[in-house]
Amino acid sequence: MRIIAKGSYVGHVDKEFTIAKANGSVIADPDSLSLDEGGEAGTSTISVTGDSNVSVSTSDADVAGVDLSGTTVTVTPVGEGSATVTVTLADSDNYNGSTDEISVTVAAAESGEG
Repeated sequence: MRIIAKGSYVGHVDKEFTIAKANGSVIADPDSLSLDEGGEAGTSTISVTGDSNVSVSTSDADVAGVDLSGTTVTVTPVGEGSATVTVTLADSDNYNGSTDEISVTVAAAESGEG
């Protein structure tokens, strides 16, 4: 940046500066889901601050499948166990990336015997 005096003043000042990226954020709500094996899927809604792509992944595809459509994360119970779904906002020119996690617990299917 250069500032130049007006009028009868003489001189100039050179100053360099950097505009830092803003911190992006992604927040999943709710951040935990309890599902039943073979049962209905659960959903979490994400809110995003940033201008980049959002992606989702699961720590264990044998426990939970995951899909992202708009701001809805759909978690499908596959098998008994626990998994972590990670929601990731990528870095961009203007924002730092961010992640949030959804803890997923899938209970074993009931045997139906009684």
